[in-house]
Amino acid sequence: MNLVVLARHLRIQPFPADTEEGRAAERYRRVSWTMLAHAASSATSMLVMVLSVSWTVPYLGAERFGAWMTIASLAAVLSFLDLGVGNGLTNRIARAASEPSANKLSQAVSGGLGVLAILSFALLLLLSFAAWLLPWQVLIKTTSDALVDEIRISVLMFAGLFAASIFTNGVLRVYHGLQRGFEVFATCVPCTFVGLLLLYIATRYHAGMPVLLLCSMVGGMLPGIWLWIQLGRKGLFRIAGWMHSTKIEKPKLLRVSLLFFVLQIGTAFGWGMDSLIISSTLGASAVAAFTLVQHMYLFATQPILILNSPLWPAYADANARNDRAFIRKTLGSAAQLTLAYSATSVGVLAFVSAPLLRYWTDGQVVPSANLVYALGTWTIAAAMASCLAMFMNGMGILRPQAVAVLIIVAVGVPLKFLVVRTAGIEAMVYVFTAFFVVTLGTLYGVLYRSQIERQLGLTFSKSDRQ
Repeated sequence: MNLVVLARHLRIQPFPADTEEGRAAERYRRVSWTMLAHAASSATSMLVMVLSVSWTVPYLGAERFGAWMTIASLAAVLSFLDLGVGNGLTNRIARAASEPSANKLSQAVSGGLGVLAILSFALLLLLSFAAWLLPWQVLIKTTSDALVDEIRISVLMFAGLFAASIFTNGVLRVYHGLQRGFEVFATCVPCTFVGLLLLYIATRYHAGMPVLLLCSMVGGMLPGIWLWIQLGRKGLFRIAGWMHSTKIEKPKLLRVSLLFFVLQIGTAFGWGMDSLIISSTLGASAVAAFTLVQHMYLFATQPILILNSPLWPAYADANARNDRAFIRKTLGSAAQLTLAYSATSVGVLAFVSAPLLRYWTDGQVVPSANLVYALGTWTIAAAMASCLAMFMNGMGILRPQAVAVLIIVAVGVPLKFLVVRTAGIEAMVYVFTAFFVVTLGTLYGVLYRSQIERQLGLTFSKSDRQ
């Protein structure tokens, strides 16, 4: 797979699915359209990110901006609260779509979304209760008593929006499982502009953090609501029988989702709570510089995400049909493109970071060069890990990933707290990146290498030989 091959498959008419070559071509066609739509969606999201910083930092100041970013980052930290059902639903839908029975697909969609609806309601109650009781003045250090009250109200707003997003994001996972991610991203573009318009109006009136959270999160929920309605129109989601479908699908889905749940916990705590770690140790104002550099490197990570995320359902479909040649070819090309682009883009962004960030924040927040280099190193390592994760998720190789994240959480998170207290943010990023690379290299390159090679069709088990 390369960009030229993908461009050749960019056509409206589907390829015939009666041969292995035709099915491979159809996967590439859907991947191509998904990448194109994802690029448009990411461009609008990047525009929102750039403008939101420019619009809010001048009147919020470093401390309130850092508190807002810390609360917003909780979405990544708490993503595991869907119990892995969202990710499990992608594989479940991909497998159901490969079968001839339309009723099984409708049952999988209705039942999977039914499980997520129940989870969303339970999380609304749980998170609202936690938001009211937790000591936010300790979790997000601040010098202002008035800001503590604003933080608590903001977290309550976040709790309601995040609980609803569990369901709406599940709808998006259904479309990814159907290899129709291009519909997701095409819908995201106008919805993102709606969120941007709301954010602009809010900043013109110098709105506080609760309103800013509402404006920034609602744009991401609208696509799920619209596409859920479309599933109903197509007969894939049936309200009349969704409770029955939920009862049937719940044990199947939870069984598939268990290891995804472990992976999401590890991802959330292993490298998704950096803002909270920094805020609780160094204060909310210290988060501002860290977050800005992270946002700058989105220009490197978003194109990589555009490349790799559509491959997950493509790998799952190829795995269900035992098409190992497609999997080997696609993974090899994706890894080469990921490394080349991430290294090049990080180098360019690091070179122009000083004037770029100074202009972006009107000189109010200027991160150190060492922080820029540290997060650049992490960006390259995370990009390569993400490329491999899409392959392993699609193939159902979850146990090695679960072992990896458990080690990273058990050792890496305490290591972050220790290093950031004693040596600062830059050292925390460098040390964790080195630990991350060594851990994955040892597990995937040594301990689980034979399992990965077997899934690629490079080696064979005893049962395969017989």
